[in-house]
Amino acid sequence: MTLEPRHKRQTAITIRKVLRKRRDQRLLSLPSEGKAVKLTSKPKASAHFIRSGTFTRFVDWRFIRRARLGLLPVSGTPWVKNKGCQICDWEFESLCRILNHCNRVMTNMTKRHNVIARRIKTAIGNPRTGCELLFENQTIPGTPPAHRTERRDLVIRKGTKVFVIDVTIPFENGEDAFEETRKRKKEKYKYLKAVLKRGRTRSVTVDAFIIGSLGAWDPDNQKILKLFTSKIDRRLCVSNCIKWSREIPRTSGRRGDYRSCALITAPTITLTIILMGGSAPKPPE
Repeated sequence: MTLEPRHKRQTAITIRKVLRKRRDQRLLSLPSEGKAVKLTSKPKASAHFIRSGTFTRFVDWRFIRRARLGLLPVSGTPWVKNKGCQICDWEFESLCRILNHCNRVMTNMTKRHNVIARRIKTAIGNPRTGCELLFENQTIPGTPPAHRTERRDLVIRKGTKVFVIDVTIPFENGEDAFEETRKRKKEKYKYLKAVLKRGRTRSVTVDAFIIGSLGAWDPDNQKILKLFTSKIDRRLCVSNCIKWSREIPRTSGRRGDYRSCALITAPTITLTIILMGGSAPKPPE
């Protein structure tokens, strides 16, 4: 086969795509690339800060690139003998446990949750959306006794329709984590349809607004936002979530050295960029 000079550019592009695909497949086949990759590498908003660093601090960038690849120094790693949690003495310490389930750091988990809820509230507060906020972080009147302790994040009315939105920040524990979380939330709060469907209300929709604790954006969130014809900056939500996830191990009193997150190594940066389908930039100074 003979290639002419006019084929040079297209040939180089084809070779580059093939090599990039093989490189990505080889990386994804490794057992240590982290469970979060399958969710964080899909929506562009989940990786908006990789090249530009928009809305993201340097300390957050250094934390999240290691967290998504499963490289943070947690006790649950195979080479650590004592696998107990250093925050709450739980029998097994993992990143999922630290960021989503440890009761001793519930304050920062709540702050992480509330900052996302406030962004939704601000977006729907525009008079042009035609929405009315009925309840915010409170028990809905008429709730059955078995559910009196439950408080819904946002209950919104638009015309004759009512929407119950529950902000949820699960851990990116595999490819189906968001889908399973959404199904569980809808099943748990389906009783609210009977509670809220009264008066001039014709339909009640229960749904979850999901962002992963490592900043993975759920594309199904857009379906909720379209109902209100409102705009919300996905990049801000992702960066805020990463910010507060970093604060959890930093302020928990954990005995592990999380200061090592500030070390920047070119190979890890390259791996992170490869997962997002791009070329590696120069590491920040």
